[in-house]
Amino acid sequence: MTSQRLRSDHRTRFLLSRLLWGVCALGWPLSARAQSPSTTLSTCINRPAAVPGLSGAPNWFTSNPASFDDPTGSRLDIDEPRWAGAALMPFEGVLSAGSPTYRILRHGNYLYLSFHSPTGSAGGDRVYFGFSEGVGTPSAPLSKKAYLIELQPAAPESGSDPIPTPVLQIQTFTPGGTWLPAATPDWIENVSTWRSPSTGLAFGVNFRIDTSKVAIPTGRTFRAFFGMGLRVEPAHTIEFSTPPVSGLTTNFVNSGIHVPADYTKWALFEGLDVACREGVTIDTYNIHTGHPNGCSLYTGDPVAQNTFTVDPQTIRGHSPQFANNIVLVQLALAEWGGMYADSQANWLVIPGSNNTTGSWSWTWATPGGPPANRTGAASTAFTCDLLGNPYCPTLNLSDPASVVPPAVVNQALLATLSIDMTKANAELLRVKRASALLNMIPVPLSEDKRKATISLRGLPKPKDAKQTHRDVYVRVVRRNMPPHGDVMVQPPLEERRRIQRFLRTPAPSPFEFPEVEPAPNTDPVKGALQQTKTTAPRDTYGKPQKPAETKPPSKPQDQPNSKDERGATLPETLPLEYSSATQHEIVSRALPVYEVHSYYETGETIPDKRGKPRKALKALAPFGYVLHHDTPFYGFTDQIKGVGSALSEVQPGLYKVSVPVDGSVQIETTIRAEEQPLHANCCNQKPPVVHVHVNPRGCYCTTPGNSGDGSKLLPLAVLPVALLIWRRRRRSKA
Repeated sequence: MTSQRLRSDHRTRFLLSRLLWGVCALGWPLSARAQSPSTTLSTCINRPAAVPGLSGAPNWFTSNPASFDDPTGSRLDIDEPRWAGAALMPFEGVLSAGSPTYRILRHGNYLYLSFHSPTGSAGGDRVYFGFSEGVGTPSAPLSKKAYLIELQPAAPESGSDPIPTPVLQIQTFTPGGTWLPAATPDWIENVSTWRSPSTGLAFGVNFRIDTSKVAIPTGRTFRAFFGMGLRVEPAHTIEFSTPPVSGLTTNFVNSGIHVPADYTKWALFEGLDVACREGVTIDTYNIHTGHPNGCSLYTGDPVAQNTFTVDPQTIRGHSPQFANNIVLVQLALAEWGGMYADSQANWLVIPGSNNTTGSWSWTWATPGGPPANRTGAASTAFTCDLLGNPYCPTLNLSDPASVVPPAVVNQALLATLSIDMTKANAELLRVKRASALLNMIPVPLSEDKRKATISLRGLPKPKDAKQTHRDVYVRVVRRNMPPHGDVMVQPPLEERRRIQRFLRTPAPSPFEFPEVEPAPNTDPVKGALQQTKTTAPRDTYGKPQKPAETKPPSKPQDQPNSKDERGATLPETLPLEYSSATQHEIVSRALPVYEVHSYYETGETIPDKRGKPRKALKALAPFGYVLHHDTPFYGFTDQIKGVGSALSEVQPGLYKVSVPVDGSVQIETTIRAEEQPLHANCCNQKPPVVHVHVNPRGCYCTTPGNSGDGSKLLPLAVLPVALLIWRRRRRSKA
């Protein structure tokens, strides 16, 4: 059983119930079966969203900045609002802090694609997109051409975002033949990389495809593949793909990850002109518990009833409006830590959930529901029935009948959406991103120490029946965590409050989604000049502060320019409601975040370009903590170690542990906000003892930014020495 402890020895008492504000969930798109989560692919490609001052498709590549006079102009944000029509989707079912995502959008004669990777290597990472020119017949399933695009993100510090990026490789499948390299075609346009830490990503890649020059079907289905490979040196590659690659597949395209050469194993998508509704989603911070911090489960009260709140998003309005509870929510528990997502072995469904009892309530974010041409959100809450058990739900997964409270502060909580098809017009709704996992919690500091489980339960068995253990690599990712030093840093309290307002009480959605019918092509003119980059505001967390200096925070930008300001350019920093990023990306841009990612060896190998085999790794669901410290301090220190098992560091921030097949191990993390400088100097240590009266609050030397009058104290410090010399000279004269 996972044992966790939350403690704070800081002399300042934190207002937990208000300041921890529910930074608590990782998004996770899965099927409606919470007991056996699996990826549900949408076969429909959405069109862009519009907001006041912006219309058309995402545009990061022309010289004309977007304005109210030119709403199709460019914005250089990787997550600008027009992407909001296409939700960021996970690879292999997992949307979580630090896990890569992709999305695909259509507009006019173009497909727009975006890949986000919150983690990466120093080099050698890859992005993949494959598609076919249709589907064949039952007798000739591979009778259409297909293509696989391979991209290598631009190197760090190679330019300002967005960085122009060449295509690394194109491979083409010819019916009756095989996959072969081909020259880069002109239908791949505007490939660009984002590397700035202000994005909350290790890298992002955008590009578009001119469908008038390649035969992607408009009125019939085709196949598509999305993939990413992250290097772990010297000999591993972490694989992500949609759809997941079956272990029975043996024939692959020659690339850096396992891409099935038989493209009938790729995902099936509708044609580009097929009408498409947006689809209901749930994001990373749309789950809340009744615990004061909004995330943890056990409240300490043995007769407490937990209330869970889940907020489905992007529900398309209808006339008459859909009935309450048309979106069903099922809740399930799992152990806290890294786990295999697609397995019944890890989940315990909470009895009475899925809107099946009178304990559920439903509230539209807009009274009466959103208008027919807009989307909105709802809030559905469930109060767990005790059912004779003093804990609701029971936290003891190994003994559900136990009446003894386990030593648990947190467990993973999964909310999975589905549509109640018994309701009127339910066929008009679909689920785009189905589930979210509460697997990210707020942590107050000075110090936090807790345990977590790395579990391989439910994984497919190794090919070697005699194999008893698997190597698991554990990567620690730190965001906005300046290391312990001698310079004081100021917590971003105002930015934290701004994000809190966004997550807890967001403003109405600014997005205007198109009608179901296809829209005309309003893409920017091809061949336009690249826009001059305006330096994006960098994250200010961890900015060095002089002693006793606290710079007042700037007033957050909460509203865009008015439509009445004709010709005005939209502000560079838009309100958070306008972002198309995941909610965790928004959080991790400004707040300190500590993430733990685990990857297990699959037993497969991938030959690199030189033919040298690399071991394939797959990801478990990550977990982590959003850190809080309310007073100036001197940076962070942290430690991770095995509990009853050896956790060895193979690279800075990368560890290896041996885990039993279908078993688990425990790890322990310790994180501190250091309240004393790393090295003492004359202004951060006590003055030496001298036989004169010295003001104990004063500083006995002068440093930049120090208000202490060291020049006045220095003569007093040397006075005893001067007196001694004077006495000796007087005696010698005598």
